[in-house]
This record gives sequence, structure tokens and C-alpha cells, in this order.
Amino acid sequence: MTFDRGKLARFWLKSGQLKPMIQSTDRKVGRARCHAQPVVKFRLIPPLIPCCVLAAMTLLGCRSVQVDPAEEAVKQSDQLYQVYLTGDLGRARSSLEETIRVIENANLKPERKANIIFFAYARLYVLERRTSTRAVAEAALVKARYWYLRQHEFSGETEAQAGAAVQSLTADKCMDFVDKWDKQRTDGVGPRYTQE
Repeated sequence: MTFDRGKLARFWLKSGQLKPMIQSTDRKVGRARCHAQPVVKFRLIPPLIPCCVLAAMTLLGCRSVQVDPAEEAVKQSDQLYQVYLTGDLGRARSSLEETIRVIENANLKPERKANIIFFAYARLYVLERRTSTRAVAEAALVKARYWYLRQHEFSGETEAQAGAAVQSLTADKCMDFVDKWDKQRTDGVGPRYTQE
């Protein structure tokens, strides 16, 4: 009985016994292996491609990235703060007004929303006090104090504690607070509109 070595090599390939065939030193089996290699490659490549693609998608996260609208609003308010610091009087004023509009419409946690709006109104008060009529500045201060109150209420303080905090926020204290904060972010210089 004779064996066809080519058929034997194909059998080894199909049954997964490729290792013994590769280790063989017989020339005819070696030739059969050479002819069989493309079969192995073509049979393994088609299922391998989707597996690699799926693995890459899983590792790299091929899902759509959803941006949180609330965080986008905070990011926008940070950019508007930079405009306030670097812009002229008109741009500083409009950036504060835009910050208030963006944050009021954002779906933020109440304490965070109140904090950002408080800072915007406090800065608007200082800007208006330095550059325009006292009545416009006072209106901004009333709004700043309101949001300061809301911030303290949302943080869990009692009405008495929140009320005491608001009473301590005088016009001069608000101005000092804003100046200190802005100068820390501008290496002691302050917003550009103050230098004009």
C-alpha cells in the first residue's frame, strides 16, 4: 500500500497537525507543505481581518463620543472668561453677559450654576462700577448677591447661614474679591479693560 504524500500533507493541514509536517525533513513533504501554505494563509486571512477590526474598534472605542452639553457650557464659559480678561471694555462686558446666558440655559447642578452666574454678575458689577453709571452697577450687584445666596442654599447651608453670607458680601468686598481673583489669573495685572 502506498501513500500519496500530497494528500497526507493536506490531511495534516485540515486536522491541525501542521507541526509534525513542518518538522519533517522529507523533501516531498516539504514540497507539499510549500504548496499547502497559501491554502493556510487564504483560509486564515478572511476570518482574521474582521477579528482584527473588531479588536481595534474595541480597544480604540469605536462608539460615538457624546459631549455632555453641561460640560460644553462650562467650557464655553471658561473661554468667555478668557475674552473678559483679554478683551477691551465692550468685549469684556459682552463676554460676561454671554456667560450668564449660556449658564442659565445649561443643565448644570444648581450649586455649580449658581457659582458661575454669581462670578459673572460680580465681575459685571465691578466692570460697571468702574466704567458706567452707578445704577447699572448696583443692579449687577443685586443679581450677584442673589446668586451668592442661591449658591449657599444649594450647598446645604441653613437660611440663617446663607443670609449671613450674603450680608457679608458688601460692594467693596465684592470688588476686592473679583480684583483678587482676576489678578491671580493675569499675573497681577488684572483684566485688560482696566488698563485702558
